[in-house]
Amino acid sequence: MERYIELVEYNIYSRGNMINVIDYVNGRRNYEAYTSLFMFKSDVIDYVKNNISEKTNRPSIEGYIGECQASYLWIDIDIEGNLPAATAKMIDVVMKIHDKYKITHRSLSIFFSGNKGYHVGIPTKSFGADDYSSDILPKVFKSMVEALVGFGGGADKKKYNSSRIFRAPYIQHQ
Repeated sequence: MERYIELVEYNIYSRGNMINVIDYVNGRRNYEAYTSLFMFKSDVIDYVKNNISEKTNRPSIEGYIGECQASYLWIDIDIEGNLPAATAKMIDVVMKIHDKYKITHRSLSIFFSGNKGYHVGIPTKSFGADDYSSDILPKVFKSMVEALVGFGGGADKKKYNSSRIFRAPYIQHQ
């Protein structure tokens, strides 16, 4: 089954570009880029095309309620103005993942997400959810992250809805 993601390139306001996940190349870019946290079925294409954002006057995924899937459960760690504290929180999160799920740091996807933090990705196949598709997946992931690391002190709970994007790995930070 085909899956689609939102790819935002060059400018965070250039939203609404849905591409087939197999067409996405996760590699170095020397410009700003973001992707959706979730993958979607083909019905998202028509939804985005027909849903024009009042803010940007562009096609938008905002408000989409439909099935989504993920290859990773992403934990976004941001501590404004205190990168050493964000680094310590990231290490703490990695240790908690190891203690709870017995997943080593080598199995995780960890990368610097900007001036204030990190993204830590747990492969969904590590806990048997790689084929799981649901319209409540963002809520399930939010609950899992809250149970694992809690919110506050660095973990960002706003990321867990179907329209959120996050900084793509391996890009040049602006």
